[in-house]
Amino acid sequence: MSDIEKRALDFMKSMRPCVIATADSNGKTEAAMVYGFTNDDFSVYLSTNSNSRKIENIRKNSAGSVVFADSEKMITVQMDGNIAILEGEEAQKAKGAILSADPTQKMYVAQEPITFMKFTPSWMRFGAFLDTPSTIHEKSFNVY
Repeated sequence: MSDIEKRALDFMKSMRPCVIATADSNGKTEAAMVYGFTNDDFSVYLSTNSNSRKIENIRKNSAGSVVFADSEKMITVQMDGNIAILEGEEAQKAKGAILSADPTQKMYVAQEPITFMKFTPSWMRFGAFLDTPSTIHEKSFNVY
């Protein structure tokens, strides 16, 4: 992992709110702020209400995007990839990862009905725009 990729990963791990974008089978988009919990491989665990439009969209079209951003530091990580709805043991693993990263999420993840997801990136763009010169780094994950 390059120093820039480590910087991007550390940034993602320090940020909880992120934006997830999904699209239905007709291409109609929807974006929402959720809390993301990043793994060392840049994948992100997410959770949301099981009755949300996000879940309906993902069931029809698993492609999605995730963005982490800090407007004061002018840093962004933008990713495209695939969102999997987790069930059974995988959902429990995601729940455990979320709670170990941020115990304050306990009340939220205990709400029913809740669905756990895993975002696996295929492409990432890191931007640190206050660097001189700006740092821009793209990475393909070749997961498809």
